[in-house]
This record gives sequence, structure tokens and C-alpha cells, in this order.
Amino acid sequence: LFLLRLVIRGNKMKANELLLFLSNKFEGDWQKIFNFIKAKESPPTNEEIQDVINRTKFDYISLTSNDYPELFKQVLNTPPFIVYYQGDIKLLNKEFKKLTVIGSRISSLYARNLTDKLVKELPNDVVIISGLAKGIDSCGIKAALYSNKKVIAVLGNGIGRCYPHENEQIYKDILENGGLILSEYPYGTEPKQENFRWRNRIIAALGDSIFVAEAKYNSGTRITVNYGLNYGKSVGCLPFRCDEESYCNLLIKQGAEMIENINDLKSLLNIPIKI
Repeated sequence: LFLLRLVIRGNKMKANELLLFLSNKFEGDWQKIFNFIKAKESPPTNEEIQDVINRTKFDYISLTSNDYPELFKQVLNTPPFIVYYQGDIKLLNKEFKKLTVIGSRISSLYARNLTDKLVKELPNDVVIISGLAKGIDSCGIKAALYSNKKVIAVLGNGIGRCYPHENEQIYKDILENGGLILSEYPYGTEPKQENFRWRNRIIAALGDSIFVAEAKYNSGTRITVNYGLNYGKSVGCLPFRCDEESYCNLLIKQGAEMIENINDLKSLLNIPIKI
């Protein structure tokens, strides 16, 4: 914030307007935005700022806004400079239990069936966090919507665009059910592999705990789990056969909770279990 003040000194623009401009200029790239601010480069003109404001299609909150989610400041070393969103932004701050559900895009029937069953059996005030990807992400979201739970989906591309396209109906259903879709990437930003890896830090930060339903050793799921462990999140996994290449089994060996039933998942979230 101190660097921001230096950049805008002598200019009438507000810090949140500058961040909005930089977000659009660099397509949400956190490091490029930070480098611009750190280098104290010449700020854009007020006309350039106003042009970006006029072209902004969706609601947003900047790092300098009073209503910026405290969670991002408390957990993330690199909190998003701008969060674009559709839906109920208050879900970020409400004191609901939140479970991050992640796993393979190419998933087994076993993992999908158990993800569906376990998510549906959770109390309806648990919010499901996911990335709107194929496979386990989609399965967890569908189960949450079916059982009338709220969903927060974090995109790795520009807000307002569904990727993959096959999940467009899920995208709409999340919003119609009172959920939230957010991204640090402005409208029009194309899906990029590095952006999906970067957005995983937000997926990990939002959940109180992380449930891994299925993953191979080299799965992108590892990135989210590593972020989560660095943030002090508890991790639970479905167990798999011993002759399968299972990142879940490896995590269980390393101390993750083994999730065999709904009571295990409730325990992961510190939800009281009725006897």
C-alpha cells in the first residue's frame, strides 16, 4: 500500500482505480502488477483510468477497498490486487464451514460416486469451494447444488466466461442458487496454464479443510494441497487400492486424514458428530 501511494502521489486517481487499470493492463498477472508498483513507474492518465472503468463489466473489490475480504490478507502472501465476482460476495466473510473439494479431471467412477455421496451428506450450511474444472470439481459442485448448498467457484480465466465450456450450465446454476464465482482475471482473459496454477492458492485459502477425492502423483492437485499445507489447512483423502498410482494414498501415509465415510469428513471440518 505504501508503494501504491508513491505511484499515485501528485495524481488525483485513487489506489483502487490504479489497481483496476493495472489488472486490465496485465490481465491479472500478480507479479507484473507488483513489479509495476515496485518500480514506481509513471501512473496512467485519468483518461486512461476512466476508459478502463467504463469497460469493466463485472463487480470487483480491490486490495485497498474497505470491504476487501480479510481472509485473503490474513492467509495469502500474495493477495489478489483485484477480485472480480458474480454472485454473493458475502460468502467469503460469513462464518460458514467451507470445504475445498478437488481432484483429477479424468476421474474414476469410484471417486465420483463417493464425492457425490459425501458432499450430499454434509450439513447444508457447509459451503463447497472448487475450481469448476472437469471431473471431481464438477462432481462436487453438482452434489452441492443438488443438496442446496452454496458453492464458491474460483476461475483461472477472465470473469464472466466459463471454462471448460461444457460446464456453462453449472456456472449458471451456482449463481441461481445464491453462490459466488470469482477470479482475479478481468473479463476477456484467456485460459492459461500458469493462471490455473496460480488460482489454486485461492482455492486452498478459502476452505477450512481440503478434501482430495482422487489424484495421480504428478497431478495439479498437488499444487493446491501444497498451498493448503503452507496455510495450515487440514487435508483428507479417499483411500485407493495399494496397486494404484494414488497421490491420495501418499498423502494419507504422510499424515492426511483417511476419509471413508461422512463422519470422517465431518471430523475433518470439526463438525460435531451425533452418536
